Amino acid sequence: MMTLMGLSVSVGVLVANSIVVIENIFRYKKEGLNNRQSSFKGTSEVTVAVLAATLTNLVVFRRRWTGGKTSRSLPILLTACIGLGLTIGLFVLMRHWERQEKQVEFDFASQAMIYLPKRMPSPKTADFAPAAGREILDILRRTKGRAFVLFTSYAVLRTVQGVLEGALEYPLLVQGTAPRTTILARFRATPHAVLLGTSSFWQGVDVVGDALSCVIIDRLPFASPGDPVVAARVEAIASRGGDGFADLQVPLAILTLLQGLGRLIRHRRDRGVLAILDPRIRTMPYGRRFLASLPPAPVGADPADIDRFFANNGPGVDYRDGGLGVN
Repeated sequence: MMTLMGLSVSVGVLVANSIVVIENIFRYKKEGLNNRQSSFKGTSEVTVAVLAATLTNLVVFRRRWTGGKTSRSLPILLTACIGLGLTIGLFVLMRHWERQEKQVEFDFASQAMIYLPKRMPSPKTADFAPAAGREILDILRRTKGRAFVLFTSYAVLRTVQGVLEGALEYPLLVQGTAPRTTILARFRATPHAVLLGTSSFWQGVDVVGDALSCVIIDRLPFASPGDPVVAARVEAIASRGGDGFADLQVPLAILTLLQGLGRLIRHRRDRGVLAILDPRIRTMPYGRRFLASLPPAPVGADPADIDRFFANNGPGVDYRDGGLGVN
């Protein structure tokens, strides 16, 4: 029975992957390969691997059920197996198309803009927090509030709070002054509100529409190396000859950054600016990995690009091809 089920699953996955490969061939022939070559190659490799597994399961199935001899029941069993496999394949294919539809649901080229200010001090220096406060104040005036400002530390949050209080003409909500659900309810109900928060607001928050038109992130959200779990995983990677920073901390930070961006664009009608103040995304070699992970939205480095984005309902200037100065 396990062999029969294994063969059915193999057939199903093989059918789904084969259809995806054919679909990709026609799409890539129409659109051009460009950067899609790696994903096409990956899908093809999976299909070949599943085909090999299917053939192996078929051989095992025949030997186990017939002892290697011809059996009248073999065609019936294979027909039933293939039927079940096609059902599984259809299910897998529907899930693939569902994920594909979600991936193209948003038009980031027109719905979003990524703002990377050119002149910010290193986040490791004492000058960073005051400079972040001034930059955030300027951004919020251009977006007319309507923003989440997400921090990786309470210390920087408090410094920025001190800069904004008394200078910002929009309502300011700060994590810790009320329960999380209460702050979110106030944000949704208050026009032009600005929310300052840390880790708990990076995910699981849904604000649709103009109430949230900007997400500002102070630093690239690297996990603390002093975290025991992170330290243990870094050590395990190093023991295998890997690089704990490149193989673990950078991917985790990229995932967290995308979760922050996910607060901004939640619907096809949402539009907004994602601002990342950490200059390391421009100046450090690993910054390219962060830039490559971001959705295909235009990137601007001039504050006036924010004004143009909201005024023209269109993108700013895309600096990703060399204007960012990434080494």
